[in-house]
Amino acid sequence: MCAAAQSTSSNVTPTALENPFPVDLLNRQAIVDQMIHLLDILSDSRSSCTFALNGKWGSGKTFVLNMLEQQLREYQDGEKYIVFHYNCWQYDYYEEPLVAIIAAMLDSLNDQTNLFSPDTHESIRRKIAAAKPILKTIAASFAKNKLGVDPTDIFTLADETVSATEQAKEKMEDEHSYDQYYAFKEVIQSAKVELEKLAATQMVVIVVDELDRCLPDYAIKVLERLHHLFYGLENVSVLLAVDKFQLDTTVKQIFGENTNVTTYLKKFINFELTLDVGKIEGSFTERYADYISLFDETLLDTNFSIDKYFAALFSDIEIREQERLIDRIKTIHQMLFPQEKKDLSFMCFELLWLVFAEFYNLREDVPIYFDGKKFYVKTKGVAPHFIEYMNSEWGNFDIRHAQAYAGEREAYAFPTPIDIPQILLWYLWQMYPYPRITYRLSSNCPHLSEYQKYLEDFKKIDTLLKLIK
Repeated sequence: MCAAAQSTSSNVTPTALENPFPVDLLNRQAIVDQMIHLLDILSDSRSSCTFALNGKWGSGKTFVLNMLEQQLREYQDGEKYIVFHYNCWQYDYYEEPLVAIIAAMLDSLNDQTNLFSPDTHESIRRKIAAAKPILKTIAASFAKNKLGVDPTDIFTLADETVSATEQAKEKMEDEHSYDQYYAFKEVIQSAKVELEKLAATQMVVIVVDELDRCLPDYAIKVLERLHHLFYGLENVSVLLAVDKFQLDTTVKQIFGENTNVTTYLKKFINFELTLDVGKIEGSFTERYADYISLFDETLLDTNFSIDKYFAALFSDIEIREQERLIDRIKTIHQMLFPQEKKDLSFMCFELLWLVFAEFYNLREDVPIYFDGKKFYVKTKGVAPHFIEYMNSEWGNFDIRHAQAYAGEREAYAFPTPIDIPQILLWYLWQMYPYPRITYRLSSNCPHLSEYQKYLEDFKKIDTLLKLIK
């Protein structure tokens, strides 16, 4: 990271929100720093652009945008940027996206007014107070230029303002009835003049989220209106959160399969940043504390790292899908064991079974096995990071060969004390019966009867997993 980007960290003090920000498990701060650095460069040169944050559904685009907005508002004591949030899907009840954009910008200012205390963020509040009349003027212009929305639907205007707009509408209809687009051209031009006032002393950043959730024709209209409204203005940046694949599909759906999507989108988007699935680096024990609290960490004496295990198991699964899976298994666990706390080995296998059975669709065939010396992966491409984790963290098992049975069937006995990785392998072999190799726990294992009961409990969990989606 270059020095300018690194310097953002010292300027960013995200303390405005009353509730703590969710744990940054995937180290998204790195890409937020990059975007702030990019906006710094654009702002310093009073340049403008529209760029996209491209990521698949569930990759955490909204999480990243929320981080960015919060930090931009605090950056350099709130003096450099004025930030607006526009959720396209939330405002799609406005038939005309121009109205939706300004309504969202006004709502965003109102939210920020309540967010910051007057003592510590007076400069931000002054900036917001100055911006509101400008946006209200734009909204009044939309109303008088036949965009089909009464100004009171957007915000409360004084009666005399409504009266004035009605007079302006009648005059315009008489003088420019020959040009059906005259009102639209006029409203765009007047809005640009007002927006230039906003961008005179600080960069205007418009963050556009949930475009993917809008109906195709509305999504395209939003792109066009953003271009109409902000193109050519100095010191203005528009940031779009998109799923590029879905956006390409939308364009082809509207304009035909032979449409050159790249050429079309270049009219609206200067460049894109790609948000990958991300490598988990944060604390699962913090993010999913409610789920982990269902188990008793004191029942097994082990140095096992829950965070490492979570990180390896979920490393190839997008964050939104992770949250869905955790919510699902938590619900099932609470239904089955409302008054019972099991040990960490149960939690780990519960998660392992959830991921193998649901995410990789492996219920009948064990994907991972161990021959007493080495781990093997039976199904290609299954949880590669988890396999790597097992080989590095669980490479040296203390498993002693017990005896060989007829038909090349072997059994391995775990000595005591039994650690979580060994128990997980034993659970695997009981839930995935394998014809050549089985494992058995030592008869003197202090938790042997409890683990036997756990196997029956896992079968109940699997039954509910098939029913509850």
